[in-house]
Amino acid sequence: PQSRDYICANCDEGYRSFDPACRRCHVPPCPDCGRCACPSRVTERHCPGCFMLHPLSMFPAGSDRCLNCD
Repeated sequence: PQSRDYICANCDEGYRSFDPACRRCHVPPCPDCGRCACPSRVTERHCPGCFMLHPLSMFPAGSDRCLNCD
């Protein structure tokens, strides 16, 4: 089998892989973060401050609380 060089779309690390590719995006998982090139399916997050589900855009980078609670 041949290996190919990839750059992870999630963590931006370069890697070479012999692993089987994802059926959807045709990219094998990154050895550093474990994700392929498929977009994340997570669209909402639970805030521990107000106990509400919010879109990801409501959470500042690095915070587990939404903009309303931060």
